[in-house]
Amino acid sequence: MRRRRGWKERGGGRGPGRATSWVYPFEVRREVVQQVIERKTPLALVSKAFGIAEMTIRNWLVAYQLGGEEALVPKTAGRKPSTLDRGDPVVAAVTALKQEHPEYGARRIRDVIQRFEALGV
Repeated sequence: MRRRRGWKERGGGRGPGRATSWVYPFEVRREVVQQVIERKTPLALVSKAFGIAEMTIRNWLVAYQLGGEEALVPKTAGRKPSTLDRGDPVVAAVTALKQEHPEYGARRIRDVIQRFEALGV
């Protein structure tokens, strides 16, 4: 009978020794694209020299061809600003309770608001 391997044995998931996503600066992206396009350096050599995956470089080349140098500017990381309507009474109640009791988690906030303010969260 074959034994199924878990995700740790397969090497899946994030953890020590796993690759993470990198945000390369604009200058590095521009230099890599110039090496490939203007100096006609083979993609494999550029990839090895800069230590960047070939697929990443290909993506940059496509972006450069479609949008020029502006397309090589890295996107900003992080969460987008909340689009919640601050006039909503539920949002106001959740925000006020969280400010008053920062140690409360999401479940406790939900329970307190449902019980004492009769608002569905």
